[in-house]
Amino acid sequence: TMGVLMQIQGIFGQVNFSLSSLSRQFSLIANATASFQRLITFETSMKKDSSSENIFQKNSSPEIQEQLHIPSLTIQTPTKKTIWISPEMSLKSGDRKVLMAPSGTGKTSFLRVLSGIYPYVEGETLTLGHDAMIVP
Repeated sequence: TMGVLMQIQGIFGQVNFSLSSLSRQFSLIANATASFQRLITFETSMKKDSSSENIFQKNSSPEIQEQLHIPSLTIQTPTKKTIWISPEMSLKSGDRKVLMAPSGTGKTSFLRVLSGIYPYVEGETLTLGHDAMIVP
């Protein structure tokens, strides 16, 4: 009868909506999972870093602690594609530097390398000590 067909149509609409809401939420679930994975990787890296020596602990000489030389580094993606080749620079205690380049060129990755939380880099990497501050 027409009433049964209308009920079947209503039920099908509800089932269809319920199943499609799962597929609509899939991207949100995937993004949340990726964020959690990045946080877990960051926490693991921070725990590993806190137990290792940093650049200021390696050098006991006061004049070396007053100046930090950062060699040119080749920053890459996990698939070994070069993002940016950083400039060579020296920083003295109390120096302030502004790093300016177009969006997407690897500035933040460079700061992550210096912070010790981005492993995809070629060159002699140095991790800044606990007294250093990086403001993105």
